[in-house]
Amino acid sequence: MQDETKTKDQLIIELHELREQIAESKKDITERKRVEKRQELAVKILANLNQGDNTTDAIGDILVLIKKHTGIEAVGIRLREAEDFPYYQTIGFPSYCVEVDRHLCGRNKDGEIIRDLHGDPVFECMCGNVISGRTDPSFPFFSKNGSFWTNSTTELLASSSDEDRQSRTLNHCNGEGYESVALIPFRSNGETIGLLQLNDKRKRMFSLDEIEFFERVGESIGIAFRHKRAEEALQESEKRYRRLFESAKDGILILNADTGKVVDVNPFLLQLLGYSYDAIWGQHIWELGIFKDIAASKDAFKILQDNEYIRYDDLPLETLDGRPVAVEFVSNVYLVDHWKVIQCNIRDITGRKRADQRLRDLAAIVESSDDAIISMKLEGRILTWNKAAERIYGYTAEEIVGQSVSILVPQDRPDELLEILAKLKSGETVTHYETVRVRKDGECIHVSLAISPLQDAKARIVGAATIARDITKRKRMEDELRKSHDELGMLFRDLREKSENLEEVNTALRVLLRQRDEDRKELGESVLANVRNLILPYVEKLNQSPLSSAQMTWMKILESHINEITSSFARTLAAQYANLTSTEIRIATLIRDGRSTAQIAELFGISEKTVCRHRDNIRKKLGLRGGGINLRTHLLSLK
Repeated sequence: MQDETKTKDQLIIELHELREQIAESKKDITERKRVEKRQELAVKILANLNQGDNTTDAIGDILVLIKKHTGIEAVGIRLREAEDFPYYQTIGFPSYCVEVDRHLCGRNKDGEIIRDLHGDPVFECMCGNVISGRTDPSFPFFSKNGSFWTNSTTELLASSSDEDRQSRTLNHCNGEGYESVALIPFRSNGETIGLLQLNDKRKRMFSLDEIEFFERVGESIGIAFRHKRAEEALQESEKRYRRLFESAKDGILILNADTGKVVDVNPFLLQLLGYSYDAIWGQHIWELGIFKDIAASKDAFKILQDNEYIRYDDLPLETLDGRPVAVEFVSNVYLVDHWKVIQCNIRDITGRKRADQRLRDLAAIVESSDDAIISMKLEGRILTWNKAAERIYGYTAEEIVGQSVSILVPQDRPDELLEILAKLKSGETVTHYETVRVRKDGECIHVSLAISPLQDAKARIVGAATIARDITKRKRMEDELRKSHDELGMLFRDLREKSENLEEVNTALRVLLRQRDEDRKELGESVLANVRNLILPYVEKLNQSPLSSAQMTWMKILESHINEITSSFARTLAAQYANLTSTEIRIATLIRDGRSTAQIAELFGISEKTVCRHRDNIRKKLGLRGGGINLRTHLLSLK
């Protein structure tokens, strides 16, 4: 019976041991399956990185794989971009959360990155701690490899301080209800290049074993991702080079450095020379007609191979249709994927040579000009000075270039230069401006200036060009001509006065001859009356003064009135208008002769006002009322 009981006990023990073995076996199988699933996930992630067309698609596929494998609600990846680590892609996070927490760098009110004392950017919250390596593995929420994880953010915040968590955390994850949070860094060569973020609103979603698994995967992702980005950067660089190669406005020819065969040529060179791509590709450079016997001869190619550099500043080429083209030719040897190539840069300088020739022609014109041609800065500093300027002003170019143009301005014209420069700065042009300038020897000369503003390539006024013509001889001739003109004017006035006097004499003689027969009978009385009224007063004046220039004037008047004595005009006045005084008769006679009020006043030695009063009396006595009839016209009409 006891043996049977032992047998039962043994059976129970054996059964218990068997159950433990079965449970252990199941545990091993579960662990093995979990390991296999993790290995499968790691393989798929790495395969995705290695085979993906681009980083964006690869990251998206990785997030899907991780979310499907773990069952986590929200998954995101941050990648380095300049100094920041913004979200690259996310799955499961609310869009407003992604937008609020997109960047890790703290920013001030102006949007500028906040930096520490060393000038490094300050990363915020727990993500910033992991990125910056601010972790302490003595706390259970930090791993040895620098990850952060917790199965309850609520309990974590309640049981730890900001100091424990290495910085002040924003707690956005807890605020959105996420309890399980894991932040695993991506590293490559000791540098953090990104971050994997796993969030779930359920508690106890992670284990240390799982965190360590994602850390190992993160290391692989970091390495693979760095390689992928390097490949993409290389591809982008090649694309940029190709775009530059295709769009370059210089000819580019690529040669095999060992054979001298053309391996590539850009469109600009084909268009410049008129060849097709097939006509050039694969040919030895010295076999191409455009380069024969010039830079691409075998001897020149050997020099290029040895020196790895050759340059021609002005190389004459010929296009397919025989048109000459001048080019600047530069060749360099460099490595591409461990094999040497030669890049020939060919720039068309035909237009530049024509422009240079025009500049040389213009310079020759400037140097051979008889006018002084000067260029200067806006502040007046002289830049260029031609031969005519040396001759006109007396300074050599070596003496005056670099000095202020004010050295040529006379001291009595201090504001002239400032006014001219002000006009130039506003874009005005000064033309035919005649002024005075000072030569080196101190002599003042007359010049005519034409001043125009000079502009740079951006149409900004940076200086002025001045053309000065010496007009000193012309000014002297003008002065002499003016003097001669004045002298001729005086001579003409003298001749006119003499002619007028002669005309008066002739008129008087004609009157005497015409009236001689008619006045013979009454000559006695008329002569006495006229002599008494017209001649005797002047004779009296003559007798009262010595012979002088004034007496000469009175003598002329006497001569004139003697002639008038025999005329019918005085008789008519005396006969018809007996009420006229002798003074009024004399004044009427002078008015008839065309004398002005001022002249009559001077002749009689009286004021003009007195003459005017006599004129009024004469008009009244002659019956001329109002101002409609001219007194002299009326007197001329009397016979």
